Amino acid sequence: MAYRLHAPNAVGRVHLAIADLWLRVKGDHVVCYDEHGVAFGDYAAVVRQAAEASEQARREAEAQAAEARARQEAEARAQREAEERAALEARLRNLEAELWRLREGNGTNE
Repeated sequence: MAYRLHAPNAVGRVHLAIADLWLRVKGDHVVCYDEHGVAFGDYAAVVRQAAEASEQARREAEAQAAEARARQEAEARAQREAEERAALEARLRNLEAELWRLREGNGTNE
């Protein structure tokens, strides 16, 4: 990364292309301006707000990922339960069939 000195424009502002904003030194701090020349905060505040927004976005992404994992785990658990239920129902049908077979073999039809 290289730093280059840029001369300010007629009103004392320098364009920061990477962020598409204009900067101007005012007193002992840097003020940020939008493309229309409207000040929207000093540089430190803008950087802090950007960091806070980034942190908020990270937390929201983590929350969404946690929700997605919880949904996947619930779906997997429901799938396992459905498979176990189907296996138990099949076993019950087999046992009922065996019981009928044994009853018919003994000549009892209850």
